[in-house]
Amino acid sequence: MELASFPRVPLVDLRHAPDEESGSKRPQPCMPVLIEELIASSGKPYISAQLLSSPDLCSLLEDMRIVPPRTRALKGVLEVLGFRLLGRVTVEGTPRRYWSRQPALFIRPSGLPDMKAIRHWHLTGRQA
Repeated sequence: MELASFPRVPLVDLRHAPDEESGSKRPQPCMPVLIEELIASSGKPYISAQLLSSPDLCSLLEDMRIVPPRTRALKGVLEVLGFRLLGRVTVEGTPRRYWSRQPALFIRPSGLPDMKAIRHWHLTGRQA
């Protein structure tokens, strides 16, 4: 039995989004470029190359009226940008998934994430 072939349809077209006022499509930067720009301009310790909170990144994108990539799509974009998943850590009562381009800052000698170091960086922007 042969499986039916379905055309691949993107869930979200990141190149064009409808302009609310005119209803026309306006060009948007591709997601990796946009994320790089947010990291460079955010000024927040948890939206940086050293430490990136994916829920906070998605909130920033949503504030810009851009549908952020979710789950595997976000994982793929962050890995292309050179980020490595550190894990899930609760900071100020909110669980967040953290990524880093410099994971050695947040990994214990045992190879496990240093949750205290992640929390400290999130709050202060400095190593513990």
